[in-house]
Amino acid sequence: MNRLIILGNGFDINHGLPSRFEDFMLWYLKPFFKDLELSDHEQDNDLFTFKTSLTKFTDANQFELWKKNNFIDTMDLNSIRSFFKGSMKDSVKFTIKGEFLKTLLIKNGEYKWLDVEQTLFRVLSKYADEYRINKLNVERSLENLNSEFENFKIKLEEYLLSEVNPRIMYSKSETSFLSLFAEPIIIGHTPLFNDPVNEILFLNFNYTSTAEKYIKCMPYELSRRVTRIDIHGLLGNKKNPIIFGSGNATYESNKLIEDTDHDQFLEHFKLIQYFNTDNHQKTMKFVNDKPFEVAIVGHSCGLSDGVLLKSIFESKNCIKILPCYYSEEDFKTRLINIYRHFTDKNMMLDKVLDFNPAYKI
Repeated sequence: MNRLIILGNGFDINHGLPSRFEDFMLWYLKPFFKDLELSDHEQDNDLFTFKTSLTKFTDANQFELWKKNNFIDTMDLNSIRSFFKGSMKDSVKFTIKGEFLKTLLIKNGEYKWLDVEQTLFRVLSKYADEYRINKLNVERSLENLNSEFENFKIKLEEYLLSEVNPRIMYSKSETSFLSLFAEPIIIGHTPLFNDPVNEILFLNFNYTSTAEKYIKCMPYELSRRVTRIDIHGLLGNKKNPIIFGSGNATYESNKLIEDTDHDQFLEHFKLIQYFNTDNHQKTMKFVNDKPFEVAIVGHSCGLSDGVLLKSIFESKNCIKILPCYYSEEDFKTRLINIYRHFTDKNMMLDKVLDFNPAYKI
């Protein structure tokens, strides 16, 4: 029996890495707020325009209090969002220049990486709907959107290279986690399969080198059976550039975008970017070759990776799916997301393993 290990951002977070969306966004936005803190009344950069009347600023007003209370040291995305939504609108004129960032930052609720991809898709859908009516203006807006998102992607890679990758550490003494990769899946006291684990594929959705360091520390007898595919690219690797963009080509509304017959609408679609390397082909070769079981570690199984996950989960060679989890809530969320990838719900019942305390990680 072969085994496919799906690694997502939760894997990096569980190693203490600052790879959450909020970690990146605070790093991304803080330079602007530092400039703003030093500014008396006006700030203009690639992302924002900020203007205010000096006569309205006194020691008692909100902006002065904001600066005096070390907002930068304590700010989170909710406080930033409150600022962007105009909590000081009587004395401040604040403009977010890009449509993508504007849509992203005014959303309500918790921020996740999935929100980035869904935000891009929402803006593209909006432009596609307007395209028939105002083609010229939409083409101009689309060009700006693609440029804005490309810059966002460049800043993300810069952040991960400078702030996340250098913090990756792994100790050879951490052998308990490796057993998940090499040993048979046990239900109760009974192995799920009598066959030993043969080939092992790490399907790494992260951009970091955490998985690589695990493999380097594995005993030779284990590592020689392991293959790693960095399906979304690897930081600083021109031969395997990072893939980041709108991911779910199964949305019905996706057809609206495709029917515009304008190439720039698809520039940041993951499915198109997969053709830059042979990673997807290698993955599907593993999937189509022999029976395998899946272990999911730190991946939410959200719709942004829906095309690939659906191909894996519904493959006739996929025998069982083990959703490893960090908490009961995490298991529930992952299970709901897995449900969305199955057209045949009975197939899901046959393949997905029940909640088991043994697979809390």
